[in-house]
Amino acid sequence: VILQHALTRPACPIVEPVAPAASVATAPPAAFEVATAEVPAATAARSPVCVGPRLILHVGPHKTGTTAFQEFLIKHADWLKEEFGVTVGFREAKEGAGKLNHIMSKYRQLKGIIHSKAEILKRLEVAVRFTKADLQRSSLVLVSAEGYSQFDAEMWTFFKTLFDADVCFSVVALHREPTSWIASMWVQISKMSSTNLQTWKSFLAAIAGAATPDEHGDTDLQLQLLNTLTAQFPDAVDAASYEYLKEVNCSIAAYVICNATLRRTGQSWVNCRDTLNGKSAKSKNTSPPHAAVDVTILARNFYLAKQAMNATACKKPWPDFTAGSEGAVIPSEPAVMEVAKQMPLVCEDMDGLFEPQTAAWFARTAAQRPQRGSQPICTVDIARLAPTHWQLIGKLVRDCY
Repeated sequence: VILQHALTRPACPIVEPVAPAASVATAPPAAFEVATAEVPAATAARSPVCVGPRLILHVGPHKTGTTAFQEFLIKHADWLKEEFGVTVGFREAKEGAGKLNHIMSKYRQLKGIIHSKAEILKRLEVAVRFTKADLQRSSLVLVSAEGYSQFDAEMWTFFKTLFDADVCFSVVALHREPTSWIASMWVQISKMSSTNLQTWKSFLAAIAGAATPDEHGDTDLQLQLLNTLTAQFPDAVDAASYEYLKEVNCSIAAYVICNATLRRTGQSWVNCRDTLNGKSAKSKNTSPPHAAVDVTILARNFYLAKQAMNATACKKPWPDFTAGSEGAVIPSEPAVMEVAKQMPLVCEDMDGLFEPQTAAWFARTAAQRPQRGSQPICTVDIARLAPTHWQLIGKLVRDCY
């Protein structure tokens, strides 16, 4: 619906001047045209004016196309340096991002006295040594790691002390429609498991129940991330909608590099976007259908029910399958996904549940909002399961493991 205007307006949101109180680089109004685009005032207005090397941190968050983007950075690091003068901070981008995620996992375990804070901070210092070295040789360094989205104020404060005082920081964060985002996390957590699985609504309730308000009173995780970033990097946050970028055929690579890193405008920006779009990889994470999680849960229940009814002499517990093992019943297995396709479904549009938080995010950033909402979440309709459906589920299950 927006592509019909592609010749007269940018297909990626280009930042526009914002009110002094705003701290996020924003998207243009609908009438903003490529041919008349100007250097974003939000960039020039940043205070203090930065004259040192720039470090651009793409923080994700998780499940917003980070894997594909990081693999793009690995594959095209030399080309990005030659074509645009952009140095990839983690030369092995995905490996570097993985190390940072591991560090943050340990940091979150501090309350359990598993790791000392000094040890965690030391690991962080080691993890960024290559980025620091790159800043000695390059004026423009780009790093992508979703682990940054888990930094709290203390971690950010320490992180910034690891670099020379003249380094200019800016961050890039994407927003995903909450229903799709949470559902994606649910499937990601579930797809390799056969035990302790939660239904969609149970997972959604657990996420809501675990929410703790931040100092601004926000419980939404994406708002909390925005609050943290704008506090740590005033006037240096670029924010865009993951869905909006898809709608207007703008790759994450094009937005992060052409918009947030190079600040291209006009025809220069169009050329940059087209070049990056042409080289960008598609999303790498292929998720099973939501119903596959339900089928795995139902298969386990089927197995346990047979034991309870003494329909089998087997007393072995339902196994904790590993991916690829023979006869594994986990959501990502082809046999399970095939059964899921044959189940009766109930589909629900749940965007309204998160509308206040979503509206607040877009109001604070002034980023372009997608015209379409999330796809309905479709799960197995238990009430409509017929004997034929149970037979299909039963065929996934052995008499005894």
